Amino acid sequence: MQVFTKIDIALIALNEAKSAFLKKDYVSSTILAGAAQRLVRDICESRNIEPTIKKISNNSTYSKRQIHDLIARTYNKMKHAAHDPEADVEISPDEPLVLIRVAATDLLKLKVLDENSEIVEFLITFKQSN
Repeated sequence: MQVFTKIDIALIALNEAKSAFLKKDYVSSTILAGAAQRLVRDICESRNIEPTIKKISNNSTYSKRQIHDLIARTYNKMKHAAHDPEADVEISPDEPLVLIRVAATDLLKLKVLDENSEIVEFLITFKQSN
């Protein structure tokens, strides 16, 4: 059996989300990025570091929950089949990219990543190419 920290799990999920995104597998990318973002947000909160989602909320008229629902709408629809098991889920590259960006920002706050990390470089390069 292997043992991983929650940060390790978030980093693995985030890197896999990036890989899936580059392969245009937006389903896997959304699920992995959503899980990573949630883990990292919870770790920030446990260490009394303001998560990015809270900072966005503080600078808007939306609650933290509303911001989460906005950026993770597809992710939540994919993981909660009990509410509407027959519903179709619209998938786009926008949501996993936002979730990767929010998780990476929180990992920077936690000093787990730095500006030269592979994820940050991916986000910078992707932004510049679009």
